[in-house]
Amino acid sequence: METTLQNKLEFLGVGFPMVVFRSTGLYIPNEQPIELEISPKVFFLPNDNRQFKIVMEVNLNVENIFNLSLLAIGEFRHSEAIDEKMKLNFVNTNAPAIVFPYVRSYISTLTSLSGSQISTIILPPQIFKGQLEEIAVDKLNKF
Repeated sequence: METTLQNKLEFLGVGFPMVVFRSTGLYIPNEQPIELEISPKVFFLPNDNRQFKIVMEVNLNVENIFNLSLLAIGEFRHSEAIDEKMKLNFVNTNAPAIVFPYVRSYISTLTSLSGSQISTIILPPQIFKGQLEEIAVDKLNKF
């Protein structure tokens, strides 16, 4: 297998500006279903057409047991202006797939350190398809 360096795109990292975890009971894996909602969106910087952010809202819930809500923001920069073809091919599919393993790891680490009430939660892999909703500055600032 041959690998090559992706020198046009730079992944700047993922931040978690909001995490809310509430536990009210004992979670037993495989006995209680976890409701999982993942809502990725994209934010294009208004003054720089080379940068964008993937904003991923995640909610895990087991009724009457626990709720975990978090917001992850992954930042990317490209060496050239982001055109419509790049939006379709990279921004909507690959960028969320790059951010998601960080979210998955964060949730596993958080739940593994949460004490005896919650077992470690390992989210299943996700496939991202379709076009991401674009959010404006005012929506990004609410986070």
